Amino acid sequence: MTEKKQPDPHPAPPDGGYGWLVCFMAFISQGVLFGIQNCFAITYSALTDSFPDANAFTIAWIGSLNWGMFYMASPFAGIFVDKMGCRKTAFLGGVVCCVGMIAGSFVPRIEYLYLTYGLVVGTGIGLAYVPSLIILGHYFRRHLGVTSGIVTMGSSVFTAVLPFGLKPALLHLGLPNTFRIMGGLFFLVSLCALSYRQILHRDANHNTTEPCNKSPNTTEQSSKSSALLKQEEAADEQNPPQVSRLRAVITKVVNVRIWQNRTYVMWCGGVFVALLTYFVPMVFLVKHSQQVFPKADAHILVTCLGAASGAGRLVFGKISDLPKVGRIRLQQIGLFLMGVSSLLVPLCSVFPALIVMAVCLGLFDGALMATLGPASIDLVGPRDASQALGFTLGLACLPLMAGMPIAGQIYDMTLSYNGAYYFGGVPLILSAVIMHFVVRRQNAEAAAEMAIEAIEEDGKFLTPKRHLPKLNSALSNSLVWLPQDERMEVVDVVSVV
Repeated sequence: MTEKKQPDPHPAPPDGGYGWLVCFMAFISQGVLFGIQNCFAITYSALTDSFPDANAFTIAWIGSLNWGMFYMASPFAGIFVDKMGCRKTAFLGGVVCCVGMIAGSFVPRIEYLYLTYGLVVGTGIGLAYVPSLIILGHYFRRHLGVTSGIVTMGSSVFTAVLPFGLKPALLHLGLPNTFRIMGGLFFLVSLCALSYRQILHRDANHNTTEPCNKSPNTTEQSSKSSALLKQEEAADEQNPPQVSRLRAVITKVVNVRIWQNRTYVMWCGGVFVALLTYFVPMVFLVKHSQQVFPKADAHILVTCLGAASGAGRLVFGKISDLPKVGRIRLQQIGLFLMGVSSLLVPLCSVFPALIVMAVCLGLFDGALMATLGPASIDLVGPRDASQALGFTLGLACLPLMAGMPIAGQIYDMTLSYNGAYYFGGVPLILSAVIMHFVVRRQNAEAAAEMAIEAIEEDGKFLTPKRHLPKLNSALSNSLVWLPQDERMEVVDVVSVV
């Protein structure tokens, strides 16, 4: 009697086919989400005309809340993706955005826009954004970088195109009707989400000590997991019942595996540092140009910045798919060159040099933005990438809210943007240094896995004490970048009890 073959629960991504339709829909989705969000400068002018009693500070808070809620909602988006899937989460995000924009078209006072345009729409953008990147990991592996570049390029394309439609709409139809049109565009995001059909099974049980991307294939690993679970049970007995119940709820909802991955934690810290001043060089570019080169057309810099950013996302996305190119290494190079470009902006004595710096800032911006989703998938795997990306963006809201006011305070103290650009370059370079150590650790882990596979294929098994020097030599000193306890764990995987 022939044994019935069980289907593979984790099939390989098809790298094409229906995935290209998903890629196109995600391109439109991100284009609408960030096109409308990035065109807040146009909406800002219309709000000042519609609410003449409101000052600039009051109106600016609407955009700030929108951006802040986008990042704060991202961790919840990751949790929803694990619980409901990419399709339902993205559909919900589009509906929330649509409801927020249409409700904002009926407000009698500008303070109500804090709730509708700021909190509601910002939350919807966060819910719709994370699935649009995570779904790519279900359909692509060899082309994951280039598809991520195409999808993220949607924000650049729609940011350049939407102003040509928003300005006439505001002029002829007025602000309320334009908000309703924006609501219709946001509902288009929900329609695009219907194509997000997942082909990898979700693993909703995050209360496990099993590391990301690794399955317990040995008795040694099983006993180790059992020991850790017993330790957790003993700790729960010592804790009050309320603490134990709270911990149980958190571990059921939050994916604890990603926080056991030290490489991911280091990478998350690098992104945290980078986003402290990531947007500072871009935001102050026009004002700096108007101060230093008053006769030049500063808005050319915005065009060059946007075009270079779109091209950079596509180019670096394609480069990241090359077999010998690491995505985090690309992020390191991009962040370092962005930091250097920021430091060089105050030294530009002619306007063409400032244009070159704007192109560099936009081009190297693509190195991070195009590889943000794929890097999280590389670090924790496609099953755990939703919460990994969501929590990374969620933590980013803290430095983003702090960086811009600090740069503004530097300008207020010096009445020059030079200090803001010097301040903007330092965290970017520091983040590149952190990414360097992330790459070294990533290479060490990869070398350890390759050595173990080679040893297993030869039928040779190692014991921790006698053969640790031999394993270190086989790894060409790469394993030294791992902590001592992890070095022993690597050997324990193939050791004889």
